[in-house]
Amino acid sequence: MKKLGIKYQILLITLLPVFLIDLFFTWSHIDNSIEQANELLHSKSRITARQIAGASEFNLFTGNDSQIQYLLDQTAGNNEIVLASVYNRRGNKIAESADARFQHTEVADYLYHREPILSQSIEYSDVFTPDIDESRQTSTLGWVHLYVSRRQLQDTVRRTIIDSIIFFLSILIMALILTVAISRRITQPIFTLMDHLKDVETGQLGKTISPTEDNEIGAVQAGFNRMTQALLANRRHLNQRIQQATQQLNEAITDLESKNRELGYARDEAQHANRSKSEFLANMSHEIRTPINGIKGFIGLLGQSQLDAKQLRYVEIIQKSTDDLTNIVNEILDFSKMESGKLHIVDEEFDFYEVVEQTRDILFINVLTKSIDLNLIIFSDTPRRLVGDKLRLKQILLNLIGNAIKFTDHGRVVVRVSLVDERDDGVDIEIVVEDTGIGISAEDQQTLFQAFSQVESSDTRRFAGTGLGLVISKNLASLLGGDIGLQSNPGEGSRFVLTLPFGRAAEDDDQHADQPAGPKALVFGADEICLMETRTLFDRAGAITESQLLEKRSAIDTVMESVQRNRSWLDLLVFDLRHLEIEVERLLRNDVISGLRCIILDYDRGLDPLPGPGDAEFASIISTSRSIAELIASSDRTPITAEAATAPLNGDVKRVLLVDDNRVNLTLASELIRLWGHRVSEAEHGSEALEIFTRETFDLIILDIQMPDIDGVSLMRMMRERDPDNPAPIVALTANVLNDEAGRLLDLGFDYFLSKPIDEESFRRLLDGKAERRASTGIAVDAGDEQEQSVDYAGSLALCADNASLLQQIFEIIRRDIPEQREQLARAIAESDDERLAALVHKLHGVTCYASLPRLKRRVLGLQQRLGGENGDRLARWAGEIDAELAAIEAEIEAYLPDLDADSA
Repeated sequence: MKKLGIKYQILLITLLPVFLIDLFFTWSHIDNSIEQANELLHSKSRITARQIAGASEFNLFTGNDSQIQYLLDQTAGNNEIVLASVYNRRGNKIAESADARFQHTEVADYLYHREPILSQSIEYSDVFTPDIDESRQTSTLGWVHLYVSRRQLQDTVRRTIIDSIIFFLSILIMALILTVAISRRITQPIFTLMDHLKDVETGQLGKTISPTEDNEIGAVQAGFNRMTQALLANRRHLNQRIQQATQQLNEAITDLESKNRELGYARDEAQHANRSKSEFLANMSHEIRTPINGIKGFIGLLGQSQLDAKQLRYVEIIQKSTDDLTNIVNEILDFSKMESGKLHIVDEEFDFYEVVEQTRDILFINVLTKSIDLNLIIFSDTPRRLVGDKLRLKQILLNLIGNAIKFTDHGRVVVRVSLVDERDDGVDIEIVVEDTGIGISAEDQQTLFQAFSQVESSDTRRFAGTGLGLVISKNLASLLGGDIGLQSNPGEGSRFVLTLPFGRAAEDDDQHADQPAGPKALVFGADEICLMETRTLFDRAGAITESQLLEKRSAIDTVMESVQRNRSWLDLLVFDLRHLEIEVERLLRNDVISGLRCIILDYDRGLDPLPGPGDAEFASIISTSRSIAELIASSDRTPITAEAATAPLNGDVKRVLLVDDNRVNLTLASELIRLWGHRVSEAEHGSEALEIFTRETFDLIILDIQMPDIDGVSLMRMMRERDPDNPAPIVALTANVLNDEAGRLLDLGFDYFLSKPIDEESFRRLLDGKAERRASTGIAVDAGDEQEQSVDYAGSLALCADNASLLQQIFEIIRRDIPEQREQLARAIAESDDERLAALVHKLHGVTCYASLPRLKRRVLGLQQRLGGENGDRLARWAGEIDAELAAIEAEIEAYLPDLDADSA
């Protein structure tokens, strides 16, 4: 009803009762007429049968059958009687007459009636007095059978129905005509009102309805007329206001345009200042890191020379100060990278235990100087092999643990690592750093994660630092997909909770189910947290451990009792000497532990094994789980000689050309190269380097980028032009680590990249590895990249849990999607659509997670890092390399699929 208009609602309300009443009377008429016709037919058949029965009584009694036949012949065919017959009392047919219309097969369609032929006789008890005791006797002489046609009844019913329908429709049409006429008088004023409403909607104000009705609708029309007049007045007033506002807006726009011009000038100045800042940071990075590189390198070399104890102490102090200075510079540079959005996350598989343990080892020297405990507890449910950015994780841990140590003078710092959530595609790891230090007030907690904010005031500072460490750690945690929480009270210490998501490693080689059971160890200690740390350390090393907390006074007796009770299953005794006041030598000489292997743990790295019947082996408490595992596996250690330490790892002595305008850095790098068993030629400027390059042959060339006469990029190009077939790879050496400097230099044609201060481990790995000149593609690739296959079949099969059928399905999906991906890549480059290119690159990176495609993964990661910061030509070159790699992958998959199909079959 709500969807119908007023006109149709009136029609419906009026016609519905009329229709129902008309239908009721029509149906009643039809029903009564049919019933009357049917009753009339039955009545005629009864009367006729009675008449025949009465007429046939005497003839049947006297046996005059011919007269009965005559009577039946006269009856058949009249009043729709199609068959008439008479039977005697014994059921014998006396006479029968049938009309020509009678059909024996349609007997069921006729009306049938049977009437008895009765005879009445009068008997008197006294013949002479007949009126007295008179009695009548009735007997059945026979039966009359009639079949009556229903045709007349059917014709009557048909005529009745047709007449009734005509009557029904006539009444309904008359009601419809009357209703339409009445509804039009009601709805016409309403439609007139609606037409005026449409005029108002189109802005034609001022029109009025005339004449108005003399009823309720007329009152509405009059109200509408008043409303349109009011709207017209309001619009005129509004137009005046709009004209005034437009005038004011024009004045404001003129003023805004002037201010926009001023803002444009200010924006240009800000951009220029930002470029100047970036250039300044890059130059300052070079200027600061270059002398730091020299200081660190030569202090390291000085520490390896023959010095007395006092000199070694001075060297350690200088080394510590240099490390602090390096950390400050690195924090400032990292903060600058974050502000400019140039800090990238690199996911790779790594040993999680090793990263956390190495971080603890780096900071342990600070613990020993303060006489506090640093406890590392990694619970057994924490996976060892993970996928993530280990360098950024290590940076966060160094800051959190370093701060805890720095602000704790008494007590301990505890690092707890555990698994908090496990998903199909990865895990969430929680690292809790607790300390018993000075604590942080609620007010200081509000600004703790803001740049350059520190707990102490500048007038009362006891601790050094830039105030950027926690800000960088917080931002790094967010970039990694995690967060850092804090709980602290002044004087009660602090509790930092770092939660980070990591991917699952393809295979954890340290957690195989079929790995044999490790030795059974009994661990003793006097401090509960230290004991837990030692036990978890040996658990990670593969031992099956039980632990026992010792009291200081009865320690030896308790140890003896425990060893005697458990000797049958013991393989190893472990003593944590921290906080344990016990005579170790006396304990080791006891016959009870004779024959058992003993390991003693303490902070002192220089502690000598104590002699005795059960010779003990010493291990530092800061040992890694791998070193403890190696110690458990075998106590025989082959010492590394000085000659072996300075020899190349692969026995291949290289000739190196080293070019650096800074004499300190040149001397340091040369000393390191010689220390590792290689030969080096030095040059302090580009012209001298070109002369040496032309005269001699080298296996590796290292060029400083910033030099006064010829910079490193120009020098590299000159060398390539003079000898384009020279196989020696050229390494870029620079202190500029901002704005993806490594990617830029690799794009320009360098084969490798080293940053200052030189990381000795990376430098030696480059020297001792198989460094090769890469193809001139403009893409940064690792050595040996061109020798790799586009599809690592073994790695892909491992990702599919050795399921050849699953790998076949993945390969088929990759092959199916490659043509469309190549087309989208070409379209994105042609249209310079960075958003589409970024989406496609992200999708391709997801493909490399399901199949091992090493070269595609490197190229995709390289392009991801350069999106938004490179010009179109460089992006086009990178996209071209990805397109070529997709074609190569498609070809290799085509070669693998037939074999996979056969294996699946």
